[in-house]
Amino acid sequence: MICNCTVTINQTTTNIATATGNYSGTIVNASANATVIVAALQPVLKLNKTASNYSLQVGGGNVTYTYVVNNIGNVNLTNITVSDDKCSTINCSGITTLAIGQNITCNCTMFINETTTNIATATGNYSGTIVNASANATVIVTALQPGIKLNKTASNYSLHVGGGNVTYYYNVTNTGNLNLANINVSDDKCSPVSCPKNTLTLGESMICTCVANLTQNTMNIANVTGTAPNGQVVSDSDNKTVIVEERNRSAMRTIGFWKHQFAVATGNNNGQAQIDSATLQSYLPTDVFGTKIETLQKGYDVLWLKKATMEERAIQQCFATLLNFENGAASNDTLVDTNYDKKPDMKFSDAITAATSKFNGGNYENAKNICDSINNMDE
Repeated sequence: MICNCTVTINQTTTNIATATGNYSGTIVNASANATVIVAALQPVLKLNKTASNYSLQVGGGNVTYTYVVNNIGNVNLTNITVSDDKCSTINCSGITTLAIGQNITCNCTMFINETTTNIATATGNYSGTIVNASANATVIVTALQPGIKLNKTASNYSLHVGGGNVTYYYNVTNTGNLNLANINVSDDKCSPVSCPKNTLTLGESMICTCVANLTQNTMNIANVTGTAPNGQVVSDSDNKTVIVEERNRSAMRTIGFWKHQFAVATGNNNGQAQIDSATLQSYLPTDVFGTKIETLQKGYDVLWLKKATMEERAIQQCFATLLNFENGAASNDTLVDTNYDKKPDMKFSDAITAATSKFNGGNYENAKNICDSINNMDE
């Protein structure tokens, strides 16, 4: 015979059936089981978020975010909401329920003026069970980068004795991504600097000018400033040197030259000197980094010291440099070469100050090199 039974099952169930019979008081039975698998309840949401524009130019702009919410579970969901940590007014057309496999599209628009990453969250409910999904998007806004560049040139970099007029040209360029206003060009040795205007758009350039009468070697520094719309001030500087030929400047002499002069003056060499002993003595006394040199013999001893340490070599070279100064090879304002490239780059007085600073700081080799370069600049 066939029997049947109907039951409602809402979870995976294994049940056992038993059949029983009687024969003359003997009980017999048989059993069988069956398992019915019920798919688990799986409320699941999926959220996909996109932006109408992932890259904005300087200043930013409006971006619309689109949120697609999918019910990818196996139960219907209610109380659907979408939130965004940076965009507050999200429109989902009033839809708050999602059947299995259904989706809704929501959107939100906001103004962005800086690079922004925001996170959206979708939430749903199934019989008290809360499910959610998240997604993020990043919109890059080009940074505000105001910039300005100054290139300075001169109509003449070398003047004859007595000097003359030099026209300086200042090429000012807006190198940033914002317009610039209140542009001002100044020069520490030339005034006034004349410019055609005081504003520059992106990539725009202008030429400013200034005329100065120079009678001596001159290195001057020009500066430019400009203001961006956000109030940021940008600046740049450039310098140029104009050489004015000096009247009857003696040549710089190397340390070898001065060693010979002192050797002859002290009787340690029978050769012929270019500078007599009386003139040499008039260059003394002098003080080289604390070493006092008052006599010709002391000068000879300093210059001819054998197996000199780096400290002593610095004293030797800078003693020769001071002798060159006394011999008329330089004035305090004479531009001299301090880095062996035969191009004057510093006033003599500033070079001596620099060498002294290096020496006092224990950097004897740098001090020596500054003076050695000066002594060899006319070779």
